[in-house]
Amino acid sequence: MTRVEENLEFSVEENAGWDPRIVCLKCGNLVRSYLLKTERFVLVYDTLLGPKSGELLRQAALKLADSRPLLVVNSHADWDHYFGNMCFPEPIIGTQSMVERVMAGVGQKELKHKISEHPDCYGGVRLAAPTVAIPDEAILYGGDLSVRLLFTPGHRPDHLSLYLPEIKTLLPGDCVEDPIPLVDEDSDENSRTIEELKQSLQRFLELEPEWVLANHATPEKGVARIRPNLAYLAQLQEAALHATSLDELRGRWPAEAEWDAFYARAHQSHLRMAWQQRNPTSPV
Repeated sequence: MTRVEENLEFSVEENAGWDPRIVCLKCGNLVRSYLLKTERFVLVYDTLLGPKSGELLRQAALKLADSRPLLVVNSHADWDHYFGNMCFPEPIIGTQSMVERVMAGVGQKELKHKISEHPDCYGGVRLAAPTVAIPDEAILYGGDLSVRLLFTPGHRPDHLSLYLPEIKTLLPGDCVEDPIPLVDEDSDENSRTIEELKQSLQRFLELEPEWVLANHATPEKGVARIRPNLAYLAQLQEAALHATSLDELRGRWPAEAEWDAFYARAHQSHLRMAWQQRNPTSPV
């Protein structure tokens, strides 16, 4: 058993039937990264937590590549998706807004927080922003597979998802989660993040993927997780529309008993955002 940051187990997720050219590696149940093997390159989608998990991920990618070049795509600038960038000298692709978020202080703020929590794990992290910035979308042609980089805001303003049309496989990053999606909590009260995430999820449904390989949920065949994620966001907006105050809204819609503390807190934050976005001039 191999342990990485925060004593999490680094392992390969058993393939449940998705295309064998895709390998899923994970750090406990916290986060997943995916390796996509094409004729021309191996693509690494997210680089995990830091130097330990990032280096193990890179070695796995090099082994899978078998002399093919590596490319890295970052989904977004949340620490658990790119702190491992420091281990990859290869080109790292991300949105221009991700580069700006990392360089403008979001990265330093998160790193300082993680060091305060686990100094032995994150003291050696060196922040590395993407080296290739795209304005929003792109396509990578791997020969047998093409990889569409989809700009899908809502969870974060810099978010990239991946879609492989030849095998109808979607990698939605953090736009799809279980039990509920997470809306960008850093946005101000006038933002449209709930609506943006709804639009991203609707776009996923229109693609009609046969497999959905998320970063914070078990890989799943079909869109059975996307639909309730979308319904939850629509219900947020509807509930906020008919509430007379944030307190009333929270009283009418408590967190589900089976949600853990993390998602229960997120739900409370979502209710606040829904209220603010429906009532931008009202006090919280």
